[in-house]
Amino acid sequence: MSQPIIKNFWITLLVLLCVHTVVCFVADRMFTSRYTAPPGAEPIKTTTPEQKARGEASYIMVTHIVERPASLVFYTIAGYAGLLAAAAWAVFHSLRSH
Repeated sequence: MSQPIIKNFWITLLVLLCVHTVVCFVADRMFTSRYTAPPGAEPIKTTTPEQKARGEASYIMVTHIVERPASLVFYTIAGYAGLLAAAAWAVFHSLRSH
């Protein structure tokens, strides 16, 4: 590859990286469900029958839950993997041409 073409390729790849990052960030803000427990929330009892038989009890306090759709996670991973593959392809071909 000639130098101007490879330089344009890296600039394009950098722009695509920035655009993909912004799209992923906005999608995360739009499609992710967040829950924060109110200050006076009661703990959840998680005692198993074995613990109950021994006279023990266990509780958990849920303070924060984040739920992301699997499609958003896969989109993010696939996008970065594609950009990485394109960069690896460019490096491979630029080293091969020398």
